[in-house]
Amino acid sequence: MKREIFLSWAHADQPAVERLMTKLRPELASLKDMTVTVWADSEVHIGDEWRREILGRLEVCDYALALVSPQYLTRRFIVHEEIPLIVGSGAVTSVLPVGLKPVALDGSREWHGLDVRQMHLRRQPSGADRFFNQLRGSAAQDEFAATLATRIRQRVLRDVAAGATP
Repeated sequence: MKREIFLSWAHADQPAVERLMTKLRPELASLKDMTVTVWADSEVHIGDEWRREILGRLEVCDYALALVSPQYLTRRFIVHEEIPLIVGSGAVTSVLPVGLKPVALDGSREWHGLDVRQMHLRRQPSGADRFFNQLRGSAAQDEFAATLATRIRQRVLRDVAAGATP
């Protein structure tokens, strides 16, 4: 079974995104009975019409991995172009929100519809949720990525069983 994921992220978050994806890509590659590829806008080549490339890829991917951060929720292109295609009645793909950097979960921020979706965070023994960038140490970040890959697999299998994806 093959699935393609669109990586939706804010360029201001590049160091954190690179750390997460360095850990997540091998986890996705090791999923049983499933091939998951990730497309990011870094694959747009010089001279390409970047807007058309990005939105075109978003429309054909099976899922959009939304790496949520304060920057993500304020970037014009993300808010006005990408989020409408991954959340709400105009959605062309399924969104998988991931907590990259801390954002207040108390209703004080505009989440553009992402706040009604279950977001992947790391549950601490104390019961508190942690965003990826809050985790100290490689082991905690490795666990975040491994758990995320497992949750992606579970979501794909659930969608296939329900006939929700090709």
